[in-house]
Amino acid sequence: NSFVTLLCECHISNGTLPAELKYIQSDIIAESSVHTLQGDFQRMYLEKILSDVKLRVLDETFLAHKCVLCARSPVFLAMFSQNMTKKETSFVDISDVDPKTFGLFLKFLYMGETEFKTYEDALKLLLCADRYQVLSLKEYCSSFLISDLCEINACQILVVADMVAMNLLKASAIRRIEAHVARIFKSANWINVLEHHPRLATEVLSILSSELVK
Repeated sequence: NSFVTLLCECHISNGTLPAELKYIQSDIIAESSVHTLQGDFQRMYLEKILSDVKLRVLDETFLAHKCVLCARSPVFLAMFSQNMTKKETSFVDISDVDPKTFGLFLKFLYMGETEFKTYEDALKLLLCADRYQVLSLKEYCSSFLISDLCEINACQILVVADMVAMNLLKASAIRRIEAHVARIFKSANWINVLEHHPRLATEVLSILSSELVK
């Protein structure tokens, strides 16, 4: 017969957790709460639980919750707080954005993240975020666009970045233009900047000229 001997060290608790365990427990609870909250809002968004407003975008209708819209967007807060017509009705007409972009926008309001595959989608969503003053979404779109900058889209991104005052994105676009200046200055996109955004074109030329002097 063989025997196994276990030597155990026991501590009797006085009911108070050590400080290091408190921090660990607190972090676990906080992380769990965040994920649960995100999951709950995702379910509200996907299942349209107790939605109390319909947002009509062209030929599509989106169900939503006024409290979520107001919490996430100062524009919606002002709309539902001050405009009694919209406050009392369950329908709101949205005329300044296309349905696809608004769907991405609404998803971000509920879940803090959304999906887009092209820089064109990101630019449209950035403009929408600016209209409704959702700063976190502006940063979200800007990060994607900075990572997706190239010779082909630099001018388009530059124009939108200037419109919505995203300075880091704008500076990144100018650096990309500088890196491919010979080809970009011959492109239709740059000609469009010259014709329709002369102030911005002058600013870019001034920056590039100062870089040459250095």
